[in-house]
Amino acid sequence: MWSNHDRTSLTPHSTLLPVPGSSKKDQFSLQALQLSDAFLVWLGFALASALRWNLLPQEFSGVGLGKISWLLFVVVPFTPLTLELFGFYSNILNKKASAALSKIIQAGAVMTLAVGMCVLLFQLDPSSRLVLALGGFFSCIFIFIRFVWGRNILRRRVKNGASR
Repeated sequence: MWSNHDRTSLTPHSTLLPVPGSSKKDQFSLQALQLSDAFLVWLGFALASALRWNLLPQEFSGVGLGKISWLLFVVVPFTPLTLELFGFYSNILNKKASAALSKIIQAGAVMTLAVGMCVLLFQLDPSSRLVLALGGFFSCIFIFIRFVWGRNILRRRVKNGASR
């Protein structure tokens, strides 16, 4: 978190702030990736809710996306920010799939902790543990697939000489 540029003073360095000298196009690309990842998180929980409805319809009793909206308000916007905090969006072109998966798992662990804290501190109904578990799993898989797909497209464009 701290970098020593001139060896006389330490300056804070945060990946959440724009990097000096980075272009507006790069910042827009980062925000587009974060928005797509937020959508993929929502999609993962929507798929988990749909599976829950189809697997155990007799026990459904009103558990759906509407019942876990508090969870979506926490997980959807903060998962991309947590991924950025762990450096998931940096150096995408040269990042190995295993390193990206490690970052996704780290962010998933932090988001699991955050959801658990919300349930305990605000005394929220955890609703369906199956939807929580499957939604988190599907979200991680979807983000990983998006990473591999996007990285391969970038590598192909660089190989062919196309500009960003």
